[in-house]
Amino acid sequence: MKIETLIATFLITISGCDLFWPDEELQLRVEDVSCTEVWLRVKGAQDSEMTLFRDDKEVKTFNFNRDTTIIDAGLKPSTTYEYQVSGDRYAESSNRVTATTMDTTSHEMTWQTFTFGDFSSALYDVAIIDENNIWAVGEIYLNDSTGQPDPKIYNAVHWEDNKWEILQIPTEAFGGWVGFYRINTILVFSNYDIWTFSIAISYSYWNGQVWTTHFVPEHSGGGESYWGINSSNFYLSGTNGSISHYNGKNWQKLESGTETNLLDVYGEGNNIFLSGWADFEPTVLLKIENGNVVGIIDEFPSAYDSCKISGAIKSVWVKRTQLFALTWYDLYRSPVSAAGKNAKALWKGDPYTWGSNKVRGIDVNDIFVVGFNGTVWHFNGLSWKRYDELLNPTDELLSVAINGNTVAISGYRYLNGIDNYGLIIVGKKY
Repeated sequence: MKIETLIATFLITISGCDLFWPDEELQLRVEDVSCTEVWLRVKGAQDSEMTLFRDDKEVKTFNFNRDTTIIDAGLKPSTTYEYQVSGDRYAESSNRVTATTMDTTSHEMTWQTFTFGDFSSALYDVAIIDENNIWAVGEIYLNDSTGQPDPKIYNAVHWEDNKWEILQIPTEAFGGWVGFYRINTILVFSNYDIWTFSIAISYSYWNGQVWTTHFVPEHSGGGESYWGINSSNFYLSGTNGSISHYNGKNWQKLESGTETNLLDVYGEGNNIFLSGWADFEPTVLLKIENGNVVGIIDEFPSAYDSCKISGAIKSVWVKRTQLFALTWYDLYRSPVSAAGKNAKALWKGDPYTWGSNKVRGIDVNDIFVVGFNGTVWHFNGLSWKRYDELLNPTDELLSVAINGNTVAISGYRYLNGIDNYGLIIVGKKY
């Protein structure tokens, strides 16, 4: 064999074995931070074993596959760190990036409790425009002047000018009949742009002066939860797997692929998730992608697992790159890019002391969870606090909203074994 042929064969062989350094350089960027973690995205061209350096000290090795997210945990709040990665197939290390972890928020709160109605009353959802403009919806019944139950229903309460007003919001039913029905959910964009959805399968809209209402035949079940960016782009989840989208002019029904009640919907940007559960039905986690519904979890609730979303998924909340799924066991966090996978339980306590109806927050260091027995938990990015002064075995907390330093919680309080008050708890941070 000629020497030129030997050289060519050798070059082809070593090229096929990836012995040359890749032309594409390693790239490192900060994807997200919390109080104790930094999320880093590594990009390159080759499979490789990588080493992560924090402040020029090796902290971990990992297998790299072109586009990898690494979470550096166990950090100190409000601290700046510098990162770099190197790979065994790369001649040069990556660029250097700095990340500052978030500070913790205060657990300190003052609380006020308000009750509404004389019998069979409950408030299913709550929304805050500002600290002096709070709305809640549900069903409220009062006694008449003789002390007897009055069948007339009120379906909303409004806090303004330091007082509550009990309201009747008109709701259209099938056939065009306009009356007053129980309202399950509310969505506010401003004090002149408010949406509600009733058990009569109709929306009502407040423009600051007058309520208008219309039956929604495109929605096949009762409404449970609203979420949206503005009044021309929002979603409604409901019973029997119903999902609808409103584009400012028309409603569109989305096929969910499930019959489970969809209890919650929440999103940020294009990351829109829904969760649901019902007795004798699977628990589900769904995502809306390009107008279609994609199933992520569809299974019967499983036993507790701290590394896997387990139990019935009651509520969801999203912040930047992180999805939070609330179950009857814990609050789980996973990347939105791999929703439902690589889940991590954040609370890890006794499920009998947990609140498991709704999760909402301002940021990943300021999250509230509410549930049974008047249970309210707050996560400040580092630790959890339960507000024991609110514990009450007769209170069921159903929804929570946060705006600035104000927290509003709605639900009901048992009067006896049959009747109940509507309930709102308002908290202020200090």
